[in-house]
Amino acid sequence: MNIKQTYLNIKSVIPANKRLKIKHFIYKSILFAFLDLISISLLIPVITLLFNPEKIKELDVKYFAFNLDISSLQVQLFLGSLLVFYLAKIILQTKFNTSLYIFFYNLATEITIESTNNFVFQSYTKHQYLNKGKIIQDINTIPEDFSCKFLLSFVNLLTETIVMSAILIILLIAYFKLTLIAVFVLFLLATLMYLNKKKQLNLINSIYQESQAKSNSELLNILNGYLEIRNSGNYAVFLERFKKEKKILNEVTGKLISFNSNYSKYLEFALIISLVLFTLINIDNKDTIILLTIFGTSSLRLIPSISKILNAITLIKTYRYSLDILLNDEKKNVINNRKMHYARQFELKNISFDYDGNSILENINLKIGKGSFIGIKGDSGIGKTTLLYIILGIIKPKKGNCFIDNIKIENYDFLPFANYVPQQPFLFNGTILENIVLGQKANEVDYNYIYYLCRKLDLHDIIEKMEQRYETEIILESSRLSGGQKQRLALVRALYTKPSLLILDEATNQQDKHLEKKIFTFLKELNQKENLTIVAVSHDNDNDIYYKNIYKIENKNLTLL
Repeated sequence: MNIKQTYLNIKSVIPANKRLKIKHFIYKSILFAFLDLISISLLIPVITLLFNPEKIKELDVKYFAFNLDISSLQVQLFLGSLLVFYLAKIILQTKFNTSLYIFFYNLATEITIESTNNFVFQSYTKHQYLNKGKIIQDINTIPEDFSCKFLLSFVNLLTETIVMSAILIILLIAYFKLTLIAVFVLFLLATLMYLNKKKQLNLINSIYQESQAKSNSELLNILNGYLEIRNSGNYAVFLERFKKEKKILNEVTGKLISFNSNYSKYLEFALIISLVLFTLINIDNKDTIILLTIFGTSSLRLIPSISKILNAITLIKTYRYSLDILLNDEKKNVINNRKMHYARQFELKNISFDYDGNSILENINLKIGKGSFIGIKGDSGIGKTTLLYIILGIIKPKKGNCFIDNIKIENYDFLPFANYVPQQPFLFNGTILENIVLGQKANEVDYNYIYYLCRKLDLHDIIEKMEQRYETEIILESSRLSGGQKQRLALVRALYTKPSLLILDEATNQQDKHLEKKIFTFLKELNQKENLTIVAVSHDNDNDIYYKNIYKIENKNLTLL
């Protein structure tokens, strides 16, 4: 792993406003690590004083340059100060650790929002081919894997390497022979452990990445296909498929966690072997007891450092994929079409479009004057919805251009003056009112206009009979409202924004004849009184009487009937 390049890659992924704070956390981590070293250093004269007071003068001169040959009162003051120092360090370190983890999880939230933003402003053409399970992984899992596992491990690797190096330097200066033996045994064991698990770890990493997206996809199949699955009687098959992927994911996660927790056990064993070897070849008992006690105390910080370094390397390799994905996650900017206005005419000029080389529309020309009511007809799968998407601005034609009041559209995105109602509208988790106003502030909601639209579309009385009326909660994909009621609610939502252009894609195909006639009569009224432009796709010939012009898509061309 190229640490410098990895650092630069990490820097490019992290939001600019967070980079400086990460540096501060690294510096503070190193500071607290050295405070740990000072704590250990202060323990050495205390331990020596307790076990061998005669050794204290020699120890002072050689290593610490401060005198512990003092009266009992001074010793008590020193020990009291030492306890205060330890307590203060623990309190500060606890607060630091809390702020550290909160920061990294907040960073994960910020990256999640950025990933969601990139998804929302993805081109609709690409959006159609996205795997929802992979999207959930990219938005929900990868930011946390990157921030709280990969990045935090990278920070730990840097700080703990510095800490371990400092500890080893001190121990080598103080007790060269014992430290050399311990380093050799620990390094040998750590290398053998890593090489032994490397191949298995690489396999686990690849399985972990794949199984996340697959388990998400299988769960979405169950959630979205509830009726179809229950009706088929094959629920057990779908459950087994989800179980299979989830089991794989949880098993590899368990193995990763076990790798991290097992390192310290082997390192402790290696340290014991080192101490035994040293005792067998070393000096008199009194010096050995002091030396081993001091070395054991130092190891209270050394062993965790080595263990954290090995854990960090494991986690960095495991979650490196999250950095790679975020690096390839193209930043999407919000396309600003908000200044566009539709005053006179919307025009498609020589428009052609294809999906993966399969031609759908060829040389389409269409002028939609302000206040028009246009009907689009054609067989299923002929390209009607594609044409509506081009008018809406979410699909860029392969050839040709779109013009608004003779101004060419350069950035293809949802047009600010248009609203679209599909035949299968989506209702959000939230109240009926929230599904209509879509995030509008409460003090800005025009309740009278909502009631007016709902009355016109035969929804108001239905809603008023509900226990919570307009505050009634609608659960995602709930059957509380019928298909026709959902369509009418979606139409209320679209009309509430007072669009200049309303696009309907079979938006009334679940209504009975009476209701559909009532809806189109109301739309015609808005068309004439409010100069609302409407483009509607409908297979029902009874609606032809409402259109000013009717076009038909046939043989990839658009013909005026």
